[in-house]
Amino acid sequence: LQRGRYRANPDDPDARKLLGILEARRCVIVNNSLLAPPSCEESIRLLEGLFNTPRDDEWLRINLAGARSTLGRIRAFSGKAEEGIALCRRSLDDVRVAGRLNPGDSNARFDEAFLRLYLAEALASANRTEEAIRAYGESYRILRSSNIVTTNPYAHMTMGLSGVRFS
Repeated sequence: LQRGRYRANPDDPDARKLLGILEARRCVIVNNSLLAPPSCEESIRLLEGLFNTPRDDEWLRINLAGARSTLGRIRAFSGKAEEGIALCRRSLDDVRVAGRLNPGDSNARFDEAFLRLYLAEALASANRTEEAIRAYGESYRILRSSNIVTTNPYAHMTMGLSGVRFS
């Protein structure tokens, strides 16, 4: 439905943003080397087109970071490690912008920790072991220092995975 709405009015920034966010969500949920990349790439294209406009906000940047990091991880595990690492690093830039756009967001540190976990995995796939260990450690330290009190199972899973890999 949203693709049809966007195709009917490609100049509508709200239609563009919503489709970009939905494609990012599809990309992250599918997280499959064959099915996810087209959604990830479409999300990145749509959302980057809204940079420095009134639609550029924390929500846009968080979803963009998710699409970039998912695509980066897929690229890294598909033999394109340097491209994957670069995408994962760009996702960290996106989440930093999101933090500046909404400095009171309590999820920003968790998002950063999760993205650092994906970066670490991309680095490890390229046999950049020392850098991967540092990234795993940064992810783990962020989660430990933020004292996350949450029912979000992903926060606990990410902390556990980061801690085990860092160890």
